[in-house]
Amino acid sequence: MKRSTVILLVLVLAAAAVIFFWERKQPGTEERARRKQLLLPDLPEDDAVTRLTRSGADPLTLVRIGEDWRLEEPVRDEADRYAVEAFLEKLREAKTIRPVEPPVPWEDLGLDRPEITWTIQWEGGSTTIAPGIEAPLGAGVYVKVDDAAHLLGSGFRGTLLRPGADFRSKDLVPVGNDRVRSITVFKGRDPYLTAERMGDAWRIRHPYEDLADPSAIERFLDAWCLASITGFVDDAPEDLSAYGLDAPQAAVSFSLEGGDSLSVTLGKAASPPREGREVPSLYALISGRPSVITVDGETLESLDPPPVTYRSSQVFRHASYDVERLVVSGAAELSLVRDDVGAWNLAVPSQAPEGADPAAAAHALLSLRGSVSESEPPPDALEAPDWVLRASGEGFEEEARLLTPADGPYLARPDGRSVFLVLDGEAWRTARAAVTALLQPGSEVTETTGETKAP
Repeated sequence: MKRSTVILLVLVLAAAAVIFFWERKQPGTEERARRKQLLLPDLPEDDAVTRLTRSGADPLTLVRIGEDWRLEEPVRDEADRYAVEAFLEKLREAKTIRPVEPPVPWEDLGLDRPEITWTIQWEGGSTTIAPGIEAPLGAGVYVKVDDAAHLLGSGFRGTLLRPGADFRSKDLVPVGNDRVRSITVFKGRDPYLTAERMGDAWRIRHPYEDLADPSAIERFLDAWCLASITGFVDDAPEDLSAYGLDAPQAAVSFSLEGGDSLSVTLGKAASPPREGREVPSLYALISGRPSVITVDGETLESLDPPPVTYRSSQVFRHASYDVERLVVSGAAELSLVRDDVGAWNLAVPSQAPEGADPAAAAHALLSLRGSVSESEPPPDALEAPDWVLRASGEGFEEEARLLTPADGPYLARPDGRSVFLVLDGEAWRTARAAVTALLQPGSEVTETTGETKAP
């Protein structure tokens, strides 16, 4: 084959490839028909839209700030990103019933002086949309897009006339639980409870110092971080006393990662309880936001549990799945280790009796819980505890001492805490039975002292 022929063949193939890939990018017949029906076929994706403005009877301005949106008019406030994106999606998917061909006068369609006009802006372009009057016989609503008129379904008018409040953020505490670093609860003006995140754990700082129950803290955070604003009452209020916010019932302050903070103040009842509900809605104020709002009265109820209920009832701070080694000494002597696939095995004694389950013993001991004891045993009782449990894993080791006062139930003194926990009787019996099953055949744990005795 001649060199010139080869060159010509390569050029033909290259041209064919260009045409092939160009054709692939072109919309097919169905796609062209679908786009022809769209009211705004060229509206870009959400992240390209930079500004939304509604002028006329109910002015509104929304501005993109990074990945979020900010409300600038009628009041400067946080916007609901998802509400804005849902609005843009409705515009993007809106289909025209038919275009209205000129020379129909604008005034005949109610488009010469529309009630409102939306302007959607993006880098390098913009478009305007305005609703007109309803078409005869319920056929739809006339809508002006730039310099063209269309007939759309009647429901599209409601989309364009949505109240401004629909675009405001309804999150009472607009952060995830993981961003909260500390919580301070006030009853009236007085501190009631303070909790602080310490790595993966929480500690109570006021009215006592102790390890917090992470589940109780998470329930508290859920009650606030998932709560919604039920209404916007008064923008830039001059008289807080009208809402009971000058002498609030309660307040909660949150410090957040990065040094930010946020507080919610709860005032007096805003309305009677709704049907089927026992609590009224409340007036409230959020720091950094301009309006008095209303919230569900259950928000106040989340502050009812006394501070003591946030105290940890766990013997061990770390979750059982983080523990790699568990050593029991005192009344029983054994060591349990977790292998590379996460299974528990008996290290001491070197062999478990047939049918014994190291995992059952490990899980039973590591999940021990109790209630805070109202009285403490003599200090010297800690020097010779009945049982000592040591749990360790990557980067940590903790210890719990277990003992039985002469006239009381089993107590546990967790490592680094100043309290004794009264162990749940059933849980302790289960743990002790699991440990007994790992000892040499015939050994037993006595009911009164917990001592292990050989046959």
